[in-house]
Parts: sequence; structure tokens; C-alpha cells
Amino acid sequence: MLKILLEIISISCGAFIFAQASGFMQWVKQQTGQERLKPFDCTLCLSFWIALIYCVITLEENIFIYVTICPVLGYYIENKL
Repeated sequence: MLKILLEIISISCGAFIFAQASGFMQWVKQQTGQERLKPFDCTLCLSFWIALIYCVITLEENIFIYVTICPVLGYYIENKL
């Protein structure tokens, strides 16, 4: 259970750091002239897709837990930090 919790927190925090905190996506947007680069500039979208890909690659049987909790936690991290 602790492993699942750690993976969920890692996916959500990783999506937040990549999409918002690192500044990399803002730099890419400036270089390309695009306003939106969905799902890469949205923490909610990116955490959903990372969780889904992670579950498919690792053949995780708790796929619905990951796919539902990771975006919600990512959204909470983005708006409460």
C-alpha cells in the first residue's frame, strides 16, 4: 500500500514540476509560438497520461486507482502550492 501511495505522489509531483514549476514548458511555448501544448502544459492532463502509461507498462492491476487519484492530486498540488 505504501508503494502505491509513493508512486501516486511521485507521478503527481513529477507532472506538476514538469508542467508548471520547471519553466521548461513556458520556454517551449515561447520558442514555438503556441499558446497550449496539451497535455504537456496542464498538470491535470499530464498526470493522467503519465499514470495511464505507467500502469500499462508495469501491468499494474490497480489502474483505476492510479488514473483517478493522480490527476486529482496533481490538480490539488497545482492550486494549493
